[in-house]
Amino acid sequence: MQPRTRVTVAAVLLAIATGACDRTGAEGAATRGRDDSAGGAPRCEVPPSAIRIAAGTSVQEVVDRHPPGTSFVLGRGVHLRASVSPRDGDRFFGERDADCSRLAVMRGARRITEFSRDGARFFAHHVSREDEINGQCRRDSPRCNRVEDLFVDDRLLRHVSRLEDVGPGGWYFDYEASRVYLAYDPIGRRVEISEARFAFASETARNVLIEGLVVETYATPAQRGAIGERGPGAGWRVVDNEIRWNHGAGVTVTDGGEIRRNAIHHIGQLGASADGVGVLVEGNEIAWNNTGGTDASWEAGGAKFAETRTLTIRENCVHHNDGPGLWVDVDARDTRFLHNTVFENEGEGIFVEISREALIRNNRVGHNGRSGRWLYGANILISGSRETRTIGNFVEVAPDYGHGILVIWQEREDAHAPRSHEIAENDVTFLGDAGRQGAATDFDAGTAALASSLVLRNNHYHMNDLNTARFEWNDRVVSLSDLQTLGQGAGSSADTKIEKRTWHCP
Repeated sequence: MQPRTRVTVAAVLLAIATGACDRTGAEGAATRGRDDSAGGAPRCEVPPSAIRIAAGTSVQEVVDRHPPGTSFVLGRGVHLRASVSPRDGDRFFGERDADCSRLAVMRGARRITEFSRDGARFFAHHVSREDEINGQCRRDSPRCNRVEDLFVDDRLLRHVSRLEDVGPGGWYFDYEASRVYLAYDPIGRRVEISEARFAFASETARNVLIEGLVVETYATPAQRGAIGERGPGAGWRVVDNEIRWNHGAGVTVTDGGEIRRNAIHHIGQLGASADGVGVLVEGNEIAWNNTGGTDASWEAGGAKFAETRTLTIRENCVHHNDGPGLWVDVDARDTRFLHNTVFENEGEGIFVEISREALIRNNRVGHNGRSGRWLYGANILISGSRETRTIGNFVEVAPDYGHGILVIWQEREDAHAPRSHEIAENDVTFLGDAGRQGAATDFDAGTAALASSLVLRNNHYHMNDLNTARFEWNDRVVSLSDLQTLGQGAGSSADTKIEKRTWHCP
C-alpha cells in the first residue's frame, strides 16, 4: 500500500462518508504474492497432490473427508462465509496466477438484496449475534463493540447508534427489530453485512499452514482474529495472505506461531496479536487498522502482543494505524524488535508496557504519536518496564507532535519497578519544536529510582537549537549540555543539520 495522510477516527469516518474506504481500490494492499526466489521470478507453488476446493463448495465438508495433515487448495473465486476448523498439520493454500496474484477470497459477509422503504430510509431484515459485544469505543464510534460491518459497493459505512443519525455514509442496526437501515435507495447496489465469525479457528489443531489467501469481511469480535479466533493451537503459520476489512483482529497466533509476509490492513480493531512462546512476526505490512474506532488505550492499532516469551518482531512495515504501531504488554518477556519501519501511527511507534527484557535495535521509527498526551505518543516508549536495550535506531520526531525515545514510570500496581534501561547509539532528529527524550515519572518517590536505572550514551541528536531544553531527567527538562553535566549522555553529540527523510515501506 502507498502511504497517504495520517489516519484518525475522524479521518476514517470522513473517508467512509465520501466513499474512500474501498475494499478493492488503490487504498487496499496489493494482492500479488512476495518474491522468495533468488532469481527474482515469482514462486508460489502449492503441493501437486493438494486437494482442490472449488468456490461454492463447503470447505469444511471437504476437510472433514480427509485425514489430518492434508494439503488443500482453495480455488479462484469467492468462498462465501467459509469457516474452517483445521486438524493437526492441515495446510491451506489459495490458488494463484502466474504472477502469484491471489485469486481465492474467503469472504465472511452475506449479501442483502431485499429492502423496504420506511419514510426516507430503507431497511432490510437481518439477525444479529447480540452476545458478541466487546470493546471500549471512542465517542464518535459508539458501536465499535458490535461485530457487524456494512459494505455498499465495497465501501465500509459508519455504524451509528441511533436511527435518527443515519445519513450518507452511515447505517444503523435496530437489534430489537432485527432491521438494518440505510439512508438511500440500495437498489442496484451490492450491499453486504459481515456475518461469519472466523475464517480459520481451532484451539487444539497444531502446525496448521494458511498461505496465499484473501481473508475479508468477517464479523470477528474485538480481541479475536479472523484467522486464529481466540487463539489457535501451537505452531500455526500464517504466510503471504491479504487480511482486510475484518471487524475485530486480523490474525492471532500462539506458541511457535508465525505471522509472515502478510498484508494486514483496514481491520476494525487490531491488525495482529499473539501470546505464548517463540512467536515470529516477520515481513508484514500492517497498516490503516482500527477503522471501527476502538479506544486505542483499551487495545487497538497495528499489532499488540501480550504475555509472550521470546517474541521476535522483524522487518515489518507498520504505518497509519489508529493507535500504537507495535505494542507488547502484560509481562511480555524477551522481545526483539529488529529492523522494522514504523511511521505515521496515531499512538506510539514501538511501545513496551509492563514488560521486561526487550531489545529494540536497528529500527526506523518516525512521525508517530500525534494523539499522545503528556509523554505518551513517543516514537519509542518504554513504560512501567525493566531490563530494556534501545540500540542503533533511527528516530524522526514530527515538527509539531510526538517524542523521541522515552522511559516513563507511573505509579500503578501492575508496573515493574524500573531497572537496567540502556538507550545508546541512536540517531534522533527533531524536525521542529516538539519532542522530548529521556525519562520521567508522575510521582515524586519514583524519580530517583528511574534516573538511576537508565543509561543514555553515544546517541546523536539533530535539532534546530542546541540549547533547547529537550531532555527529561530527574523531574527536570534540560538541554543536552546540562544533561551531560548531570552525569548522563556520555559520548552523545548534537548538531543543527536537520534532514527530513521520506517514509515508505522498504
